[in-house]
Amino acid sequence: MKCDMCGKEEAKFEVEIEGTRMNVGTDCSKFGKLIRKIRPTSNVEQKREQKIIIKKEEKLQLIVTNYSNIVKSAREKKGLKQEEVAKQIHEKESVIHNIESGRREPRLELARKLEKFFGITLIENYQKEKFKQSSSKDLGMTVGDMISVKTRKKL
Repeated sequence: MKCDMCGKEEAKFEVEIEGTRMNVGTDCSKFGKLIRKIRPTSNVEQKREQKIIIKKEEKLQLIVTNYSNIVKSAREKKGLKQEEVAKQIHEKESVIHNIESGRREPRLELARKLEKFFGITLIENYQKEKFKQSSSKDLGMTVGDMISVKTRKKL
């Protein structure tokens, strides 16, 4: 684990800097109040962290934003009432009404039922960006990268 402030060295201390807890190296530890010393990470712990990153690379399934219009128009095309749709897909009429009015987003299971029943698309698949393991050359973004320090010139 690298220093959260500069990214140059391994984080050895947990410190509080302006109300924020950070893991920092020896040089950056002087900027805050020492909370505790961090034990070095073993190879097993580093592999666990890599596994967690890999698990985050999952596909997301999200409901489309205009789901209410899609469901309502599909029902009207079939010439069905909300009550009839509810009976056929084994849901309450109020659930169908709330979905069509946009007050309630359908859960994925119900969205799949509606997709199958009407032959429409309510669920879109998204894939998260893949995380790249940083090498010793690529230190990633640190707090120091996000701020610019202004220094005064001495006269």
